Amino acid sequence: EKQGYNWINILTSVDAYKLIAGPIESLSEIASIIMWISIIISTIILSLVIFLVLRDRKHEIGILLSLGEQKLKIMGQIFLEIYVIGLLAIALSFPSGLVVGEKISEFILDKSVKEQSNLYSDELGYMDSINKDGLTIEKAAEDLEIQFTFEYVLVIYAVSSLVIVVSTLIPMRNILNLDPKEIMFN
Repeated sequence: EKQGYNWINILTSVDAYKLIAGPIESLSEIASIIMWISIIISTIILSLVIFLVLRDRKHEIGILLSLGEQKLKIMGQIFLEIYVIGLLAIALSFPSGLVVGEKISEFILDKSVKEQSNLYSDELGYMDSINKDGLTIEKAAEDLEIQFTFEYVLVIYAVSSLVIVVSTLIPMRNILNLDPKEIMFN
């Protein structure tokens, strides 16, 4: 233990950043968790909906198969129909997702900012020498802007396409493995 220097506390701009960025980073973690839960739930729900649609169309599929249509061609047609509708749904969900995302992030960030500013306002006050611009948690929260970047949109379409493919192939595999007679008379 060094004597005489116990009272010195060295603060850096990294310390100020950690205090200010805490609420924003927690919001990012929450968004990541919500994204993974959404992917799993949407795959399950979409698979069930497609299964119901295919069950309603199984007589049509049976007739096409009994007329000699190839299974791969039928699968391609059904997949294309579902894929186009899915991409349209995704495109229409961006505006509503932006509005809902802004409202939810504002709520979470406001709550987090209130908690953080009460806890760390004194510490940020001590950091005047390294926080010359007077950056506060409140200012950082006000400057936070939710927007869709091109890369984000590409990732959403890629993940959504994967969800659509998996959700379509699971129920389609079950129906197309049946014989045309089994499809028609079940």
